[in-house]
Amino acid sequence: HSNQPEKCLELIDKHRNFFPKGELPNDLSRLEAHCWLSAGKPTKASEIARKVFECEKSAVNLLTLVETHRHAGDWFAIKEAVEQMPSLDGLSPMQQLQISEMIASIDQPLAIEMWRQVKARAE
Repeated sequence: HSNQPEKCLELIDKHRNFFPKGELPNDLSRLEAHCWLSAGKPTKASEIARKVFECEKSAVNLLTLVETHRHAGDWFAIKEAVEQMPSLDGLSPMQQLQISEMIASIDQPLAIEMWRQVKARAE
């Protein structure tokens, strides 16, 4: 999909009616968000990723949302998404550290807490 995002989006749109109410399952919605990112439309990608994340607050959905916000340069939205997660245990230590680095300049206490969680998991 990263080499031909327009083709990916076309296929998704063409087959959307195969799903109840035209709503894609989360995995296909995440794919659609990545296609919009590859097409250079991070705002559209973020809209889709946010809907998926609001439906299911999981690590994979958080990572997709963080990626779309990172491309849009929206660090505050990344912080907001992290704060909405009930637990960050589904993230790898590296993923958690990368996200904490992204938000450190706008919320140092949260970034420090994320580092502490990684350290505690490693002990």
